[in-house]
Amino acid sequence: MEIDLSEFTRKPPGTRCSIPRLLESMTPEHREKIEAAMVTKNIATSTIFEKINLWSAESIGRSTVERHRKGECLCGRS
Repeated sequence: MEIDLSEFTRKPPGTRCSIPRLLESMTPEHREKIEAAMVTKNIATSTIFEKINLWSAESIGRSTVERHRKGECLCGRS
């Protein structure tokens, strides 16, 4: 007997993401640093979150950065 586990499979990316908009509001130097940090595994999400809130015109939640890094937003980034 096979059990249907489809409800446990990962859903496709679908959450609207504010990261691209925030990156556009930053200086080119800060944007480049954030983009590089996003794909660097040994940099903590909390550190990236702090820098984004320091360098951008708007503030965001830590979970937004986390979702973006995991590729769980519409950007599809990991």
